[in-house]
Amino acid sequence: MGSIEKYKKYFTKEYLMGPNSFRLLDELIRRCPEDVKFDRTLDLGCGFALTSLFIANETDAKHVYAFDLWVSATENYKRITANGLVDKIIPIHGDAMDMPFAEDYFDSIVSVDSYHYFGCKEGVFAEKILPFVKENGYVMIAIPGLKERPQGELKQLFETWAEGDDSELLKPLHGGRAC
Repeated sequence: MGSIEKYKKYFTKEYLMGPNSFRLLDELIRRCPEDVKFDRTLDLGCGFALTSLFIANETDAKHVYAFDLWVSATENYKRITANGLVDKIIPIHGDAMDMPFAEDYFDSIVSVDSYHYFGCKEGVFAEKILPFVKENGYVMIAIPGLKERPQGELKQLFETWAEGDDSELLKPLHGGRAC
């Protein structure tokens, strides 16, 4: 695995969509079993496709599908092109609840700091995500969580950042439940 330091140019407010996705993804990959294949990987909820760049550069992935609802495929394509990865990363604009892929298509599905926006309803994982991963494939999900409710200045910052219903997505974890 490579160092996340080479991605520092993306550690800016312009690209910030939540926690440092490089650190979360690096930890996910370092902790995954040795038999994980990244040949054909879906980066589900990729945002600015930064995690797709990381997967393409830091794993043995042959093809990474950068799939996102909020960031256009064209915008991500420009970033992918600027990084010389047009032969490895395919940008797609779409909704996780209506993915256009064949079942059993991906060796791995990765979702960093996005799954909690679409996957917390009963049955979503089994019905909308799992069918797309091959038998013996892997799904790796990293979601933000809190050990306790923010207090003081941190509470004010949190309320500013997590507007409306989004503040409910990051409740303190109890009993191991993330959603």
